Amino acid sequence: MRLERISAGFGIWLTAMIMIMLSAYLPDAGFKFLNLAKPHILITVILVTLYSLHTPSRAILPNRSKKLINAKLTLSYSIITVIFTHIAYFLTIILLPREIVEEQLLLINILLPRDTYELFIHIALTWILFAPVEELLFRGAVHTFISSALEKRLAILVSSLLFAAAHLNVIQIPVALVVGATTAGILDKTGNITNSIVVHALNNTVALIIAFYT
Repeated sequence: MRLERISAGFGIWLTAMIMIMLSAYLPDAGFKFLNLAKPHILITVILVTLYSLHTPSRAILPNRSKKLINAKLTLSYSIITVIFTHIAYFLTIILLPREIVEEQLLLINILLPRDTYELFIHIALTWILFAPVEELLFRGAVHTFISSALEKRLAILVSSLLFAAAHLNVIQIPVALVVGATTAGILDKTGNITNSIVVHALNNTVALIIAFYT
């Protein structure tokens, strides 16, 4: 848990610095996604606060049930996934040529909700269709198969690369790589595909809400 706290804290700091620099030095760049410093910092602070509140110490809960442990792991992995997918996203749009970024974002924006009704539908489909199907395929089948032949960490890397490659969009590939790694990681820890589905769905829900309101 200590490593997860350090990772989350570093993720917030690094992402906040990137967002602040972008807002300061590129105010007229014309990219909607560059003006995300304040909401992103706020969301990450809220997430880590929730993580702290819902992660009691071993001293407080010496006889924790498996269900509670799984819930804590799911929350921890969800927060880490949200933070590091955003880092991957922003680093990608910074490093790629602007023309490619604009072209890829146009393709992404076509799929984004245009009103609150569509946002609700997108989120509902994420939970009942998209996340379960992708997790059952890539973690339940692909990752499980690869894990039977490779060492655990290498299996996570290979299955994550396959998951990322399936997204095709160059901006989404690094993000999908993070999602693939964290969902495979929690599957290995808990042995329960439901936890992977929840991590995946929560991350996509946060991404949809941020994209819609910024």
